[in-house]
Amino acid sequence: MEPELRDIIIKTATEVKGIKDDVAGIRDSQGKIWTAIDGLREDGQETRVVLGKINWLPKAVMGIVMAIVGRALWIISK
Repeated sequence: MEPELRDIIIKTATEVKGIKDDVAGIRDSQGKIWTAIDGLREDGQETRVVLGKINWLPKAVMGIVMAIVGRALWIISK
């Protein structure tokens, strides 16, 4: 085998191996990204559940404020 051809084959094989390693790294990174996205989705769902559980709080505060204002107006109108 000619030395030049041998060198070209070795260089090409090295580049192909490097490309395969890069692709494997990209796949691993992509897997980590999807895992992180799934985690964010779960966190978002948990946040929605918590917000749903305290959904009554603004209504209760508004009711108390309206009761105080109504009482104050009733006292002023006497």
